[in-house]
Amino acid sequence: MPKNTKIKTTFTAVDKSSRVIKGLQGKMMRMTASASMGMRKLNRVMGKATSTVTAGLKTGFYAMAGAATAAGGAVWALMKQFSKVEDAEAAFTPLLGIS
Repeated sequence: MPKNTKIKTTFTAVDKSSRVIKGLQGKMMRMTASASMGMRKLNRVMGKATSTVTAGLKTGFYAMAGAATAAGGAVWALMKQFSKVEDAEAAFTPLLGIS
């Protein structure tokens, strides 16, 4: 049975991939940072636009509610005046002898 043989060696090699991988990692980190900044900016702009649109819709809703209330009040006042005219006609008709 042969015995295990141990051989001491010194291994020297040129590593051509580590520098490339580090460069790719650096580029990926820069791209990620740039994308992150872009997303933060987009988020800020969209937040401002959303708040502006929401404020406009809220103002429009309040204006429509106020207009509807005013229109309802005007119709009620007009009906009250018509009721007075009808009451006056009803009171005056027997005096004219009209059935």
